[in-house]
Amino acid sequence: MADCEICGTYQMRRKRIESGKLVCWPCFYRLAWSKEELVRETRQLDKEVDSLEARIPPRTPKIEYKYNSPFSAVPPIDVIRNAVNALDISGWFSQFSQVLGDYYGINAPPYYDNTSKVPIGAIACYYPSDNEVYAKKGDPMTYDTAFHEFYHALQNFGIVPKKDSEKTARDYAAACVRRMNQ
Repeated sequence: MADCEICGTYQMRRKRIESGKLVCWPCFYRLAWSKEELVRETRQLDKEVDSLEARIPPRTPKIEYKYNSPFSAVPPIDVIRNAVNALDISGWFSQFSQVLGDYYGINAPPYYDNTSKVPIGAIACYYPSDNEVYAKKGDPMTYDTAFHEFYHALQNFGIVPKKDSEKTARDYAAACVRRMNQ
């Protein structure tokens, strides 16, 4: 297509006016309407937009989370103590996660010793597809790491949001350990 014959800008679509010139749409409206008509039309369009925007319902999250932050998700002290006692009896963290899973109402992830499934530089790793936690063989897992990985399970089951996953998991683990030491 050619340029507008009034303003000279390149336009894909043009409109022919009474004088025979091919002009762009902004130039066509400038020539066709007076300033008062343009203001009136603009106000009318603004009113229509406002009425349409008023009919749009507000956005609500699709998932209603039980807890909105890692700190509100920290279980009571008696649940944490029961989880620690379960660890002392079994000697591994599977019963630990089972107690926490019962509290939150989720399928608790079992904890396994498997160094090949743990990424380099990590202590443990949660696999959401299997709902399992793998830790390095021979390295003792700390409470901090166990709570951290369990938080990822809470995210997987939709108990807490998946926002800033690693940071919020660290905050949750630190808060749980702090409550455990009270």
